Amino acid sequence: MPVIIFEGSENFLKQHAVTELRSKLGLTMLDDPNVLTAEAAGFSFEDLVMFASATPFLSASRLVCISGLLDKVYPKGSGNKSSRGRGKSRSQGGWDPQQLWRYLDEDLPESTTVLLIEDALPTGKLQEELHSVTEIQSFYPLSRSDVQTWISRRVAERQSAIEPAALSRLADVYKPLVGGTRREDSTGIGLRQLDQEIEKLCVYSGGERPIGPGDVAAFIEMEPEANIFRFVDAVYEGRLVPALNLLELLLASGKEPWYLYNMLAREARLLVGAHYMVKDGASHSDIRLVLGLSPRAPLDSLLRRARRMSEGGLQRNYDLLIESDMLRKRSSVYTERMLVEQLTEDLCSNVG
Repeated sequence: MPVIIFEGSENFLKQHAVTELRSKLGLTMLDDPNVLTAEAAGFSFEDLVMFASATPFLSASRLVCISGLLDKVYPKGSGNKSSRGRGKSRSQGGWDPQQLWRYLDEDLPESTTVLLIEDALPTGKLQEELHSVTEIQSFYPLSRSDVQTWISRRVAERQSAIEPAALSRLADVYKPLVGGTRREDSTGIGLRQLDQEIEKLCVYSGGERPIGPGDVAAFIEMEPEANIFRFVDAVYEGRLVPALNLLELLLASGKEPWYLYNMLAREARLLVGAHYMVKDGASHSDIRLVLGLSPRAPLDSLLRRARRMSEGGLQRNYDLLIESDMLRKRSSVYTERMLVEQLTEDLCSNVG
C-alpha cells in the first residue's frame, strides 16, 4: 500500500523501521531529494499534495514522512468518526478528512509512499477503517523474549556472536519507560542506549570471539571510568588490539581525545616515578605517598610495568607524548583523535 502508518511508543524501533523502508525504496542518501520528513504542525494539505505529487528525481520512488498527522486531523475528543469523513464533512486543524483520504485513495501517485508516524492510533470505527485502507505497523516495548531476539539480530548484523549467558544478562538491563517515567529516573536503559552498548561490545570483541557475560559486566554494569584505566593498562602493556578497541569504545561513548591523552601522560609520569623509587628500594606505602596514589589504587600492575621498562623506554614515552602535543599545537592537518590513535599505536610499540 502507498500509505503506511508506524504507530507506538517505542520510538527507536520506529526510526529503525523508517531506515529499512528507505532502503527498500532505494532512498538511502542522507539528504535524498526524494524524501520529505515533516511535523504535522505547520504542515498543510496543500503542502502534502505538492510534495507527494512531485515526480521522483532520478529515482523510481518518493517518500513523504509526516509525524503526528492523524492526531492533528482527528484531535482527541472529536468523535473519531470514519477515516474517510463519511457523513458530516468537517475540518480539523485546517484539514478536511474527506479531502485527505480522497487524495490518498485516488490521486496519490504510485511512485509515492506516504508514511504517517504516530504515537498511537485513534480508537473506535476510525481505527477499523484505517486498517482497511493503510498498512499499519505497531512498535511498542518489547517482551523479554522479544528483546533477546532483537539483541541477537543486532549482534549478528554487526558480524559478531554472543553467548547465551551474555544475551540473558544484556536483556536484563533493558527497561522500557512506562507512563510518565523519565529515563533518568529509570533503573535500566532503553533500546537506543542498549543498541549503543551492543555496538561497543561488538567493537571490543572485534568479531574474533563471542561476547561473553564478563564483557557485559565490564562495559555496562561497571562504572564507565573503569574503561579508561583498562585502556591505559592495555597501552602500557603493549596490547595493541585491546587498546585500540577500548580507545574506539571510549571515543564512541563521548570521551574527549585529549582527556585520554592526559591520562596516558599521567601514567607515563607515574611509571618514571615508580621506576626510580623501585630502584631505590622504596616501600609500597612510600611509593603511594610520593606518587599521590590513593590506598585503593592498584599498585602491582604499575610496579610490574615500571620494573620492566628501561630508562630509554621511559624517555621514549615522553618523547612520543611531547611530539603529539606539539603536533596538536602547530599542525592543522591532524585532529586530536588522529593524534591519540597514532600515540596509542606508538606507545604500544615502545613496550619492550
